Formats: sequence, structure tokens, C-alpha cells
Amino acid sequence: MTSREEIDFEPFVGRWRGSWRTWIEPDALHSDSPIETEFRTILGGKDLVQEYTAEIAGESVEGFALIGSSQEGVTVAWVDTWHTSGLVMVSRGSAAPSGMRVTTSYGAEGESWTWTSEFTVSDGRLVIRHYNEGPSIPRYLGVEAVFERA
Repeated sequence: MTSREEIDFEPFVGRWRGSWRTWIEPDALHSDSPIETEFRTILGGKDLVQEYTAEIAGESVEGFALIGSSQEGVTVAWVDTWHTSGLVMVSRGSAAPSGMRVTTSYGAEGESWTWTSEFTVSDGRLVIRHYNEGPSIPRYLGVEAVFERA
């Protein structure tokens, strides 16, 4: 067993409401819709679960993330009904006092792409941003969710 990185998940815990914007390609907003999410700790506060419901262009979306920490940093396993199409996306990264940043690679169109997720809590707001980057496409904002406590 390895020792765990000390991460304070408490600022995330609770119910949040807000809006999220989704871009399928750079500079082309695809959807701006409401979203609700809840974070709760599990396993004695050592891990975090996120569950959310939302819409993208009128289509219902459900998603879950399991967030854990280890000596190596933060791991996020994420799945939803729209972005990941039911496949589990696993990202790894690090924590900071105000949040987390994790990255993974995935295949699309026969090429390797990069997906980076940033979770921050500051001044009573939760902001989650996901960035996408393709072989000939520079990093761009793919999803931005901005929440207030529900």
C-alpha cells in the first residue's frame, strides 16, 4: 500500500446548480444549458463521487466521476451519456489548494487526442473546465461548467 496525497475534498461536497457550455470544435459554441451536480465523499472522506444531470442541445445527459488520491496524485474516472458514450475515461494529475487538474489521452478519428480537466472551488463558486487538443487542433475549451451552491 502507498500513502495517499492529502487532498481536502470538503470544498466540493454538496449540491450545485449552474450552466455549462459545450464546444465540439474551437470557437463554435454547441450548447449552453443548465446543469445540476452533487459531490459527496466516500470511504471516510478519502475519495469523492460526482453525479450530474444536464442537457446538451436539448438532449438529456447523465454523468458520474469517481475521484481519488494516491501518492502519485489525483485520479478521475469519468463516464457520461454524451461525451464518453459510456466508456470510462481515466485521467491523472495533481491537486492544488483550490482544486485539481488531470489529463488523459484518447483515440478519435484514428489519431491521439488529449483531454484535460480542471476543477476549482473559489469564493463559493465551483468551476469545471475541460480542454480538448487534437493532432492538428491546438488546445481549446471543450466544456465549461460554472456552479453556485444549490
